[in-house]
Amino acid sequence: MKVNPNHYVRREFDRYANEYHEKRLDPKKSPFNYYIENPVMERILKPIVKGRKSLELGCGTGIFLKKVQSWGGEVDGVDISEKQIEIARRENPDAKFYVCDVDYLKTSFGKYDIVYSSLMLHYLDDLDKLFFNVARALKDFGRFVFSFHHPFSEIMDEVKVKNKVYNVPKNYFTTRRYRWGMIGMQLHSYHHTFEQITQSMKKHGFLIEEILEPQAPEDKISREITIPPFCVISSVFFRD
Repeated sequence: MKVNPNHYVRREFDRYANEYHEKRLDPKKSPFNYYIENPVMERILKPIVKGRKSLELGCGTGIFLKKVQSWGGEVDGVDISEKQIEIARRENPDAKFYVCDVDYLKTSFGKYDIVYSSLMLHYLDDLDKLFFNVARALKDFGRFVFSFHHPFSEIMDEVKVKNKVYNVPKNYFTTRRYRWGMIGMQLHSYHHTFEQITQSMKKHGFLIEEILEPQAPEDKISREITIPPFCVISSVFFRD
């Protein structure tokens, strides 16, 4: 029987829900989130969420969702991890949360003005399912804003030669699953090329507004970053 790799992700985030929540609350433990990815997502979303209905995919323990609420947005949260949703409900009692694999996301047709997602896309094998489900959830001319592991950073291996570390690229065009970890979690993600991502978006009615490759502030990150760790895409949905 083929096992859905998302089950491993769910298991790991359930097991480490409290540790992950504490990590994400601490800028020193999550500098890449705080100083690279979050500021770009905030710049895009903060001006547009007030008075609008939003959905956060992969909401985790609801930390970013709380910010969207503070900006005047009405937002629902979806995550694969039941334990993380328990924390999110406790921390955000006024929001609605659902435990769900986004591959099988079901929402009311055209319910949301905005769907957004922070660092979730790389956990998914089937991009068509994601963009189909997001398109189904959005109103006409709704926005989809999402961040993910930068495709180029996913193919780099660190090789140490004479106490110096070099980035050595693997085959960019090979779509594959890769493993990585944090705070004890062993996670599975998928490498997708920019062409695969953008062609799937086009297929399901999304027009790209911006593709952003945020850089690390020199005074906030302790080591030199020469390859963008994340990418952020802002898009508009047009229903045929």
